[in-house]
Amino acid sequence: WNGISTFAAISVALIMMATIDPLFSLTLGVWVITHIMISFYFVRFVNKISKENAEDKSILSGSIVDTIYNIISVKIFSRYSYELDYIGNKQAKEKISNSRLTITINIFQLSLDISVTVMLVVIFYFLIVDWQQEKISPGNFVFIFNMIFAVMNQLWHIGNVLSDLFREIGIAQQALTLITCPHQIIDNIGAKTIKVSK
Repeated sequence: WNGISTFAAISVALIMMATIDPLFSLTLGVWVITHIMISFYFVRFVNKISKENAEDKSILSGSIVDTIYNIISVKIFSRYSYELDYIGNKQAKEKISNSRLTITINIFQLSLDISVTVMLVVIFYFLIVDWQQEKISPGNFVFIFNMIFAVMNQLWHIGNVLSDLFREIGIAQQALTLITCPHQIIDNIGAKTIKVSK
C-alpha cells in the first residue's frame, strides 16, 4: 500500500506542477527517476552484505551455544583461552560484516540525500526566477514547495522501508540456505586422525 500511495502522490504532484510550469514537473520527474535508480542500484549490495552478515551472526550464535553447552568440558580441561579465541574470531568476523552492512546502507541513504538536495536547489532557483519575472504567484510558489515536500516525505519513507526490506531479504536468504543445504561434518584442513586405544 505504501507503493500505491507514493505513486499516487507523485502522479498528482507531477500533473499539478505541470499546469503551473512544466519545468518544475520535469525537474521533479527526473529526481524521482534518479531516486528509484539509486534504490535499485543498491539492492544487490545490501542484499549480498546482509546475507553475509546474517551468516556470520548465525555462526557466532552457534559458537556461543556450543561453548555454553560444553561448559563442563571447558572447565575440566581448562580450555577457556581456546574457547575465547574461537568465539572472538567469529565475533570479529561478524563485526566486520555488520560494519560493511551499516556503511553500505549509510552510503545508500547519503546518495538519496544528495539527489534530493540537488533537486531542491534546482527547483528553488527556478521558483525564484519565475517569481521575479512574475510568471508565478506567491500562492503557486508555496503550492509547489508543499507538493515537493509531500513527494519527498513519501519517497524518504519508501527509502527507509526499502533499506529495511533489503536487509530482511538477505537474512531470509541466509535462513533458507540453512534449510536447503545439506549439513555435513567436515574436518579442518590438517586435522589429526583420532586414535582410540580403549
